[in-house]
Amino acid sequence: KIIEEEGIEQLIIGHFHPLTILGNYFGLPYWLFVHGTDVRLIKNSFWQKFIFKKVYQNCQKIMANSQYLAEEINKLIGDKNQVEVIYPGVNYDIFQNQSELLASTRQELGLKDDDLVMLSLGRLVKQKNFEVIIKLMPDWLINFPNLKYIIVGAGPEINNLQKLKYKNL
Repeated sequence: KIIEEEGIEQLIIGHFHPLTILGNYFGLPYWLFVHGTDVRLIKNSFWQKFIFKKVYQNCQKIMANSQYLAEEINKLIGDKNQVEVIYPGVNYDIFQNQSELLASTRQELGLKDDDLVMLSLGRLVKQKNFEVIIKLMPDWLINFPNLKYIIVGAGPEINNLQKLKYKNL
């Protein structure tokens, strides 16, 4: 009913989920974006693989956010023509002439001008392996004493990462 009322002619599905099979049900052309976690879950589940292959059959295109992920999908479906890599983009223009903002942010974070900053940005989930960098920091600080590691994000691992940070200081 909504499809007719709104004049929907195609679907863009933000990530793979078993209910993605509804793309076939509605009889509309659809495109599927995959990001990583969804593909990892597919690889570990017979039923998810089965449904993914059904979804893939009628999908116009599967868009992956990295070449690695595209290769993983190709292993699942065996059709390189069906997968396209679209890297997440950054509009660099909005970062031009931001020296005042950068200076105030560095000051707010307690960073010195000669500090070397390593930044991770993402959902704080186990699969992202932020803890590996935290555990390596003491060794890296021997050669790079001005190295600072900043993690920006939210998620279920925030408390574990904060505890690990204090353990590795």
